[in-house]
Amino acid sequence: MTLHILRLIWNRRKTNAMVMIEIFLSFLVLFALGSLTYFSLGNYLKPLGFVYDDVIVLNMNWNRADYDPREMIMQIDREIRSFEEVVQVSMASSNLPYARNYWGNALSFNNRQFNGGVFFVDDNFAATMGIAPVEGRWFGPEDNGARLKPVIINRKMADAMFGPEQALGKIVTEDHFDAKPGGDTARKIDEFVIVGIINDYRFDGEFSSTENRYFKRNVLTDSSSVEMVGGLIKVRPGVGAAFEEKLMNRLQAMAPGWTFRTGPLKDMRKTYLREMILSMGIFVVIAGFLIFNVALGLFGVLWYSINRRRGEIGLRCAVGADSHRISSQILRESLVMATLGIALGTFFAIQVPIAGVFEMVSAGTYLLAIVSAAVFLYLTVAACALYPSRLAAAIRPAEALRDE
Repeated sequence: MTLHILRLIWNRRKTNAMVMIEIFLSFLVLFALGSLTYFSLGNYLKPLGFVYDDVIVLNMNWNRADYDPREMIMQIDREIRSFEEVVQVSMASSNLPYARNYWGNALSFNNRQFNGGVFFVDDNFAATMGIAPVEGRWFGPEDNGARLKPVIINRKMADAMFGPEQALGKIVTEDHFDAKPGGDTARKIDEFVIVGIINDYRFDGEFSSTENRYFKRNVLTDSSSVEMVGGLIKVRPGVGAAFEEKLMNRLQAMAPGWTFRTGPLKDMRKTYLREMILSMGIFVVIAGFLIFNVALGLFGVLWYSINRRRGEIGLRCAVGADSHRISSQILRESLVMATLGIALGTFFAIQVPIAGVFEMVSAGTYLLAIVSAAVFLYLTVAACALYPSRLAAAIRPAEALRDE
């Protein structure tokens, strides 16, 4: 029966080609939408690796290029700690949570480089952000004067670099460029010892994937430290905008030429989620509109095809085919055409994970997207073919043969 249906489809290949191309394109759109949805949902359900409640973000700008701000930043740190509303304070590089500012470099081990996001933080960062190492420890006074600088990596980076081997205590290197007077840079290779491992730190939000991360200790009393332009302030529950205003007034009086900006971290998270959901919603609406147009086109093509086959259908009825067989044949033909279009789409879809275009997306996510797109298209094609098949089944042999 299947061979007979394939022969019928081949005999009307010019008409059916349009249907199969529509199904093929719809499959690709649904596959992309499904991959994005499952990937985003999977990321959203993972732990962020830090807490955002009762944390205020402080951004600082001293508005001068020829100025060393370290001493003033240390004074600002002490001043913030003097507020009774403050629980903990940490100074960090500008790639703060939800700031959408990415700093990247690579750690090397056994002549292999492992790229990842790098963060310059102080000893209070973990306590401020609620980060607890799963192995080893966070930075502390015991690192003062150590022969090797300490570094903390996340679990994903530890697995990539060392596999099942113990990562703590391993010595790794980082190749980077240091700024020199006059605007030049000098290449430098630093050695680090791994003192701690954390599960994850998805600073770029709930919909981001787990990536390699590592933290370098930054001490402002060290002249080689990075200039910290961000601060994270853990406050007591219930502290609101009045504290932020008081804090801004105090800091502005301390550093008149500086620019300060504060805001609750949870508000930055809300803005991030709103923008991400809005952008995904726009994509869903566009995809939905495209699928709706494809369904209308499919319905029209099937209807047109049946009207052109009135003579053939009428002849079948005249030789004894009942309405159920006529209807089921039209439905099977539609599903076989859908299978051909989906098979072609699946061939192109599986090239994405094979080519490793998006390495952060797992093969399981792609497989789920392929299955979902196929099921959705089968249901859509069946729904679109249902009414035309009933029209075909209702054709009376005498009327069809008279038209011929």
